[in-house]
Order: sequence, then C-alpha cells, then structure tokens
Amino acid sequence: KGQEDDIDVNDWILEDEPGELSRRKELKDHENRVLSLAQAGDVLQNCVFLLSFAFNQKSSKITYLSRARAISVLFRLASVETIKGVYKHDIADLRVYWQHCFYMSELDHLRIPQTVQKLITCNKESFIRSIWKNHQHEPRAIQLMCMLAVDFKVTDTRLWTGLLVLLLQFQRHAFLYRTLHALCSDVELAHTVFGNSDTNDVVRVWEECLMAPISVARDRMRNNTVLSPASLNLLNKIPSLLLKCPLLGSLSVKSMASALLYLGSQTHSLACQVALLVPDASQRANMLHSLVDSKVFIPLLDLLNPPVESNVSSTTEALISMGARSSAEPIRAALFTAIDKSGAYHVIVPTRHFQAFVQYLVANKSIRGLLHASLKLGKIQEAHQLVLLFCQAHNITLHLESFDSLGYLEAYAFSQSDHDMLRLLQGSLEPHAGSSTVASEPNAAVIQDVNAIWKTSDLSASLGLTAAPLPTSVVSNDDFFSLSSPRPLKSTPPKMNAGDDFDLLG
Repeated sequence: KGQEDDIDVNDWILEDEPGELSRRKELKDHENRVLSLAQAGDVLQNCVFLLSFAFNQKSSKITYLSRARAISVLFRLASVETIKGVYKHDIADLRVYWQHCFYMSELDHLRIPQTVQKLITCNKESFIRSIWKNHQHEPRAIQLMCMLAVDFKVTDTRLWTGLLVLLLQFQRHAFLYRTLHALCSDVELAHTVFGNSDTNDVVRVWEECLMAPISVARDRMRNNTVLSPASLNLLNKIPSLLLKCPLLGSLSVKSMASALLYLGSQTHSLACQVALLVPDASQRANMLHSLVDSKVFIPLLDLLNPPVESNVSSTTEALISMGARSSAEPIRAALFTAIDKSGAYHVIVPTRHFQAFVQYLVANKSIRGLLHASLKLGKIQEAHQLVLLFCQAHNITLHLESFDSLGYLEAYAFSQSDHDMLRLLQGSLEPHAGSSTVASEPNAAVIQDVNAIWKTSDLSASLGLTAAPLPTSVVSNDDFFSLSSPRPLKSTPPKMNAGDDFDLLG
C-alpha cells in the first residue's frame, strides 16, 4: 500500500492515465459486489475460494490484476487471524504476493516479460534500470519505476533525480506530488537519497517539482480561468511537502510564498503557511510583513493564533512550531496596525480576533480610528464602551458634566483635544436627543462584563497589560468621581463580542 492516503499501488500508477478514474471506480464497484456475496455465505469457505483463485496457476485467463483484487476482497472479508488459519503460511508472504500481483499487472500492460517468482526475488534497483533503458519514453513506465523505488527503498540519487525530471516533462504533477510525499514520509530513505546531496541539480529539480502546479495555476489565472478543485488540492500539498523535504534549507521558499500570494485570495492562507517556512529569520520576517502590506489579514491571524478548540492539522502545528511562535507577536502587532491604518475594521469585526484587536488598540493608545468609525455610523454605545476600556487601562479619570453616553464621550474628547470627535458628537446630538439615559447607579453586571474582556484576552498578558479590575460592588453617583478609574453607567451596553453591532463598519 502507498504511504500517502492509504492508496494501493495500482491506484498510484494509474493516477493520471486517461479514463482510469472511471475504470478504477468500476473495478471498486465489482469488488464491493463480490464482497457482499462473500459476506452472505460461509466466510471460511469463501476465504478458501478467494485464496484458491488468487494462486490458481492452471488458468491463463486469470489476470494478475484479478488475483490482486481477490486478495483485496479477502482482507476486507475476514480478520487477519481468520486468514492465517486458512492460508497456513506467514501472512507477510501473502502481502508480498499481493503487492507483486499489482506490479505484474502493470508489467503485463507495458508488455514487459516477467514472472511473479522472478519479480519477487530480483534486485529491484537493477530491474528499474532495465525498465528505464527501454521504456523511459512511456509515462506509465516512469510511474511504475517510481513506485518500485519507493516500496523497495532504492537510494540512488541520480536515478531518483532522473525519475522526477521525467515526471515533470510528462506533466504528471498529481502523481509527482504523491510520489514525493511517499518518499519523504520515509524519513530515513529521503535523507539517504537527498539529505547528503545538496547539489545545484538536485535542488533545482525539487524547486521545479514544487513550483510546477503553481505555474500551472498562474497560467490559468492569466487566462481568467478559475482554479479547479484538482489544482487547489495540489497547491494545498505544498506546505506539508516542504516540511518533509530534506533540502528545505536550500530551497527558494520565499519565491514560492510570493508566487502563491500572486494567485489571489484562494491561496493567501497557503502563502502564509509557506512564508513561515522561510529558513532565514530576517527573510521570514520580511516575507510576513509583505503579506501584511498585501492586506492578507485574517488568514495570517488564523495561522498565528489557531483556535484552541479546533482540530489543528499536524502540518499546521509543525508550521507554528517552526515559524509562528517566534514571529507571532511582532507580526500580529503589524497586522493590527495595518488594519487600523487602512480603516479595514469590517474585515476583523466578525472574527474571533476582534477582542484581541481592541485590546491592542487600547494598550497602544490607538483607539482614535475605531472610535471615529463607530461615531460616524452612530454607534454611540459601542464608542462609549471603547472609551471606557481605554480609560480603565490607562487609569484616566474624566470630569463628567453629563452621565449619559454622549456626555462621557464629550468629556473624553475634551481631555484628548480631539476636535474631529467633538464634531462627530455634535452630529450625533440631534438623532440621539432624548434617547440617552442618565444612570442613577452603575450596573454591577456590566462591570463584570467589562472586567471579563480583560481576563479573557489572550493579548493583554503578552502586551504587559495589568489594568486593575473594577470593583463589582454597586457604587452610587456620589461616589463616582472618587474612583481611581471610570465607572460604567447604567446605560452601558453589554461586552463587545465579534460582530455585535459592528457589522456595518467599513
């Protein structure tokens, strides 16, 4: 069986052959029907029948593909222990025979004379070279040689390089990627073949292999053609393949990330993942900042801070451990700053990153943009809460003449000499006239909500924010000015959550 996606050898070999997808489906349907019939009868008797069919030497009409399919049904029909009792030999020998039946079916297709006994015992590297000599012009033969080289751990670097070059020439990109995954999944084999062969030719071949589907996708984009699911599937394999590549330090990873970024929003997340694999720390930081400049905001934030409750893939975990942890804070800060400067608040408001974004703005005294955007849309209560958080974080006490939201915001605008904010508030007076509520006492539940924003923020600790929490006891208006930090009013809205009343921003 192949090491990637648990696909048998025959499926690998026929990956790119015209019409083979429908043929494989038909064969699978036949297999399922035979399995259903075998399950309906005596299992032991049917196990004996399948084994007899697979090893039948009397009939020349039984193909090796049919023998392999019979053994495939056998392993689906019964447990290993049951098969051992019927087979009476080492089960490993049966698996070896099963594997070589697939290879024999391909040799028959290529009209290469061979017997299964000789194939099992022959030197596989020498056998591959004999196929190369006479069949290197046939794509199917190249694929057969690749799978033989993987399964039987052929370590000749020149042979492997030649096989990869031929796959590129025949544009068998899907099979090429699956072969590379299978090769690199065997860490010992991959490092034996390529780990000590850091030559320009080998590096060039690897880069061409990795860039091939990117180039195909780029050509489709130039022709205004939407990327197909098959193209996206190939592109999605690049980060995990890079992680396994023994030549990662010699590859031009930055160029790959830039090329993926060029393809558009569909591949932005991939560009972020590849950027994290740039070996040089300074180049990695520059690449990540270029992603920020290109406004690749949310995919990069998702990668730097994956949700705790989600099932993060092993590839993503490895990417985070290699590049994200060391780069997370400065890149996240650059992302938040870029969003603030561009006024793209509508991008981040509906996401789980909004709370951390607000905390960052508050900690860095950069709430002006978000505050003005809220006021322009008449979001008075949201603006009030933002200012409340800011004053709490920086221990600011406002001298209030009015205890409604507009009065609180006006006091803040005067304290900051923010004339633009005052003009925005003047424009809000008429629509909100008579709608404000003067609080006779603060709301203890709202105080809890404001404190909760600080407690649940994953960014506050990393930024060194230690704002003192508000006391949860209810305080009267007479005590309001004696507090060291501003008090929430009865009209204060609930805690800000991603998307709450900010869905119109931007």
